[in-house]
Amino acid sequence: MRFLPVLIALLICLAPLPLVFGLKSATGNDAWINTAGPAWHDLTLVSQRFGRDDGFVIGVFADDVLAPTVLTWQAGFEQALAALPGVTRRTSLLTAQDVSVDDFGPSPMALLPASGVLSDNDRARVLEHPLYSGLLVARTGRASGILVDVAPELDQDALAALADRARALMRDQPPPGGVQALLGGLPVQKQAINDAVLADQQLTVPLSMAIHTLLLLILLRRPVLMAVPLFALAGSLAWSYATVALVGRPLDAILGLLPPLVMGVAVAVALHLVYGYAAQVAAGATRPLAATLRQVTVPLIIATLTTAISVGGLWWGPVEGVRRFAPFAAAGVVLGALAPFLWLWALRPFISTAACLQLHHGFTGVRIGQLMGRIAAACLRHRVVVLLTYAGLIGLSAWLLTRVQSDADFLAALPDGDPVRVAHERIDQDLTGILTLDLLIDLGHPVSDADLPALRQATELVRQDPTVAYVCSLANVADLVSNRLSAAKHPASDNLLADLRLGAKPAWQRFVARGLNGGNDHVVRIMARQHDTRVSVNTSAAMRLRDDVSKHFPGATVIVASPSRLLSETTERLLPSVALTLGLALPLIAVLLFIVLRSPRLGLTALVLAGLPLVFTYASLPVLGWSLDIGVAMIACIALGIIMDDSIHLTCAVARQGNDIGNDAGGAAAIAVGPVLFGATLAMSASFLACLFGQFAYTRHFGALLATVFIIGLVVNLTLAPALLAGFRRRP
Repeated sequence: MRFLPVLIALLICLAPLPLVFGLKSATGNDAWINTAGPAWHDLTLVSQRFGRDDGFVIGVFADDVLAPTVLTWQAGFEQALAALPGVTRRTSLLTAQDVSVDDFGPSPMALLPASGVLSDNDRARVLEHPLYSGLLVARTGRASGILVDVAPELDQDALAALADRARALMRDQPPPGGVQALLGGLPVQKQAINDAVLADQQLTVPLSMAIHTLLLLILLRRPVLMAVPLFALAGSLAWSYATVALVGRPLDAILGLLPPLVMGVAVAVALHLVYGYAAQVAAGATRPLAATLRQVTVPLIIATLTTAISVGGLWWGPVEGVRRFAPFAAAGVVLGALAPFLWLWALRPFISTAACLQLHHGFTGVRIGQLMGRIAAACLRHRVVVLLTYAGLIGLSAWLLTRVQSDADFLAALPDGDPVRVAHERIDQDLTGILTLDLLIDLGHPVSDADLPALRQATELVRQDPTVAYVCSLANVADLVSNRLSAAKHPASDNLLADLRLGAKPAWQRFVARGLNGGNDHVVRIMARQHDTRVSVNTSAAMRLRDDVSKHFPGATVIVASPSRLLSETTERLLPSVALTLGLALPLIAVLLFIVLRSPRLGLTALVLAGLPLVFTYASLPVLGWSLDIGVAMIACIALGIIMDDSIHLTCAVARQGNDIGNDAGGAAAIAVGPVLFGATLAMSASFLACLFGQFAYTRHFGALLATVFIIGLVVNLTLAPALLAGFRRRP
C-alpha cells in the first residue's frame, strides 16, 4: 500500500504527456506589438492604399552584381521565385523600368538591356539612377536587392512557409562562385526571434532542471527529500504545457518564459513543505504531515494567490502576447503550488526520521536560520542606520527611475551569428535601409503639377535625415521624365502628372492613392527606408520628419507609418501598463493580507518588503545600460507575487511569535523561517539564472534581472523587516 500514493501521483503527472507531445511552436511572432494604437492604424492605411510592404528582401553581393553571369543566374532565380505561392510582385534590376524619349514623347523601357550586357553608359545610368540607386543597386555595384511583395492574406504560418520555400530555392539554385545571396525582411526577422527564444528554451529548461538538481542535492542531501521538489517540478511543468496545448495555442516567444516561472514556484513551495515537515518530525509531532499543513498551508495559499493575481494582472498590458501569457502564467503558478502537496503526500511513507533530522539540524537547516537570525538581530540593534540607509537607496532609485528608457531593438538582440541578423546587417550596410518609412500626405485635392515643388522639397528634406538610407516620391519620377525630355530636346509636357498617370501606371500606383475621405488621387506617398539603428532614434526621426514635411503642405494631413514607430509606441506604453497592472494587483493583495494577517502593520510591511526589490532592480537599468523591453517590463508582475511569498512567510512567522518575543520578533522569525527562505530564494534565482545561457539578449536580461530581484528580496527581508517590525505585538 505504500506505493499506491506514488502510483496515483505518477498517473496524475503522466496524464498530460500526450497533450505535451502534440504542442506546436509558433512559426512567427506578432505577439510583441500593440495593435490598438495609432502606429498600427497608420501602417494599415499604407497597406490598404499601396499594398503590403512587409515582404522579403533578398540581398545579392558580388564584386560586380551587373556582370552577365550574375544577371543570368538572377533571371532564372527570379523566375522560380515569382512562381512561389504567395508572391505577388518582385522588384529588382530585372523588373525595374526606366524612361526613354522618342518622337512621340516619353515611354517606359527596361532598366537593363535585353542582352544582359551593359555598356559603360548603361552601367553609369543604372548605378546612378535617381529611383533605384540605393534601393535595388549600390552605387559601388557590389550589392543589389530583390524586393518581394507578398499576398495580404498571408498569416505568420504562411509567411514562414514561404520563407522556407525561398531558402530551399536559394539552395537548389545557388548563385555562381563568388556571389552571395541572403534572405532578409520583417517576416524572417519575426521568425528568427521566435526561433531564438524557443532554442533558448530547449537549452534553459534542461539546464534549469540540472541546476535545481544540484541545488537540491546541496540543500536536502537525501534522494527521497529531493524527489518531492523534482517530481513536483516535472509534473507542474507538464500540466502547464498541457494547458497551453488544450486551448490550441502554440508556444511563442513570450510563452517561452513560462517554464522558469512554473519551475521556480514548484521548487519554492516544495521546499517550504519539506522544511516544515522536517521541523515537525524533529519536534516529535505525532502527525507531522498534518502539523506541517496547519503551519504552512495558509501562508502558501496567500503567497500562491498573490503570485497568481500579480502575473494575472499582465492581462491588462498593451501587448497581445503578454495578455495571452497572463492566464497561462496564473494557471502555472497554481499548478506549481499544488504539485508539491501531491508529492509530499505520496512520498511521505518513504521519508525517514533520520533524513528529517539531518535536514533540520544540518548546515542548511537551523544553522542557516541562526546565522540569518544574528544578521536580523544586528540590523535591529542598528535600526536607525538601517532605516537611513534604505531611505537613501530609495531616493537614489527614484532618481535613477526617471532615467529608464524604453526600447525594442529586436534585431540586435539576436545572436551575433544568426543568419537573419547577418543578412539584415549586410543589406543595411551595403545596399539600403532595412526598415520602411512612409509619409502619406493627404492634400485634400487631386495631386497636380502645382504640388511638385513642395513635394520635391519635402523629399529632399527626408533624404537629408541621417537615419534615412533611401527616399523616393512622385517628384523624383517627374524629375526623371523631365530630365530625359530635356536631354532629348523634347518639349516638356504641359501636364506632366497627367501624362505619368496614363503612361507610367505602376509608378503612379506606387506613389498616389485615394484620400483618407475617399477622394481620388488625394494622397501622395514619400517612400523611404531607414537604417536599422535604435528604435527610439528611428521613431524620433520619423516624427520629426512628419512635422517638417507638414510645414511644406499647409492644410494637408500628414501621416507617418513605420515599424519602428509601432515598436516604440508599444514599449512607451510598457511603463504605464506596469503601473496599471501593479495598481490593480496591489490593492487586491493588500486586502488579502489584511484579512489573513489581521494586522494592517504586518500587511503594509509585507507590501513594502516585496515592492522595494522591484524598485531597486528597475533602478539598476540605467546603470547597466539596459532599456525597458517587454521581458523586463514583465518582471514587476512576475516577481511581485514571488517576493511576496518570502515576505508573507516572514510576517506570518512574526505574527505567530510576536506576543512571545516582543522587540526581537523579526529576528526570531528569521531563525524560524530563514532556512526555507534561503533555499526558496536560491531555487527561484536558479530557475531564471539558466536564462543567462540563452542566445537571445532579451532572454538573458529577463533571467538576470529576475534572478537578481529574488536575491535582493531576501536581503531586504532579512535586513529591513526587523527594523520595521521592532516591538510588534499582536493585539489580543
